[in-house]
Amino acid sequence: MKLYMGLLQWHLVTAVTFALVLASAGPGQAQTRSSTTTTIPAGGVAYYNVSFLDGRHTVRVVSDDNPFIDVTVSDSDGHSFKGAGIWRFKTVRLNVYRPGTFYIEIHNFSIRDSAIMLRAN
Repeated sequence: MKLYMGLLQWHLVTAVTFALVLASAGPGQAQTRSSTTTTIPAGGVAYYNVSFLDGRHTVRVVSDDNPFIDVTVSDSDGHSFKGAGIWRFKTVRLNVYRPGTFYIEIHNFSIRDSAIMLRAN
């Protein structure tokens, strides 16, 4: 029984440590959260401004079983990157050559509200 409790405590401490580390800003971001969740109303749009440093980055959006979402990431020069993926998972990969603020649009084309999680890294 003591072994079981010791393993349980170790897993709990490890899980809390990972949660605290992942909640901070990622290496490619300048003073922003690495993920956020929100609910987009039916036919609505959510907008985010995210700062990226130069290098390769990924923007991931996961919805709550709603396949009718679309993701677009735009930079200040007018370049747009569309999300690709299947079902409720959309991913945008981009190579940032000049640090700055990027504009993320998430469209909900469904007839019902959709809870989404946005992760930028």
